[in-house]
Amino acid sequence: MFAGAAREAVFSNPDVIARIERNFIPVALKAGKVQSPPTGVEGKLYQELKRTQLVPQGICTMNSSGKVLSWAVMFENNKSVLGFLDHVISRYQATPDAAKSVTAERFMRYPAHKLDDMANREGALELPQTHDCPGDLPSPEGALLTKVVGRALDTEGQPISNARIQDNYIEDRFDIPRSMQNALKEAAFTAGDRAFPVPKSLARLLVQNAYLGMLDVMPIGDGRINAETTKADMALWAKRIGETRLQLWGTSDVSAFQDENGKRPDDRLWEHDISLQWHGAIEFNEDDTSAIQSLAIIAEGNERLLWNRGSSNDKNTQDVADLPAGRRIDFKGSVRYGMQSATNEASGEIEH
Repeated sequence: MFAGAAREAVFSNPDVIARIERNFIPVALKAGKVQSPPTGVEGKLYQELKRTQLVPQGICTMNSSGKVLSWAVMFENNKSVLGFLDHVISRYQATPDAAKSVTAERFMRYPAHKLDDMANREGALELPQTHDCPGDLPSPEGALLTKVVGRALDTEGQPISNARIQDNYIEDRFDIPRSMQNALKEAAFTAGDRAFPVPKSLARLLVQNAYLGMLDVMPIGDGRINAETTKADMALWAKRIGETRLQLWGTSDVSAFQDENGKRPDDRLWEHDISLQWHGAIEFNEDDTSAIQSLAIIAEGNERLLWNRGSSNDKNTQDVADLPAGRRIDFKGSVRYGMQSATNEASGEIEH
């Protein structure tokens, strides 16, 4: 399911949070590792999850011996989420380990749509005593890790307080490769004191990381199924201020949509339009002017995002009943994005 949909619809419910904190050990897994299990002790757990799953998504519960108790992809309503947790607690109390056999229950939608159980593998799976978490994803050599935060604004230009949903708040990161830094440096020193256009590759990278919603609706992203970018106007400019500092400004106007031929089983249809005004500053390293030392940029404007406008489901259906498709989004309003290099906290010279 869309991770954001699960966070928003299932794991933001205070009653669900309290029940999980009291009776469960929650673990968020990368979908890629479930579908392509690693080796070792953890890999065996991933293999069992993959073997018993209904679809490549969902919420799974296991006992202390690595036996799958129940899978659930969706729920009838919000109340049935708590019912599912109570049901799993009862199953765990009856079979907390490998002493007794237990089958893996599988619900496409709990509790009404139950498919056949699957037998768990014999014996207990070894549970890892430690976990090697890589933390931040590795960056290519010389790349500048850049963090981005996006907020929807109210009518007075203030960030909307409900930051748990994807059409109000996003937080992400991306790398600026050394090649793009070199291209920017070369353009800056060629232009001298004159304003110059930011190299297209870097301008595109900045613009394509400023958007609300999930990854699938990136307005100028590549490689999506039957998603068409209809507008990609980017006019970002820069000018040298001193030897190593650049002032940046400009506009962007981008649009994309999912055409009818690209409808997936989750019935996705979406449209996305974003127009932004950009301003900020970039500082090169004094001892290596081909590398960016710090970056701080603000982009403000308007955004329109429609998600699942083609769904045949009742608009009043609770979000937990259609998690694979993600909840409906119908957003139109003012937005603000902030980008800052992870190696520098100084952004006080930019007016927010």
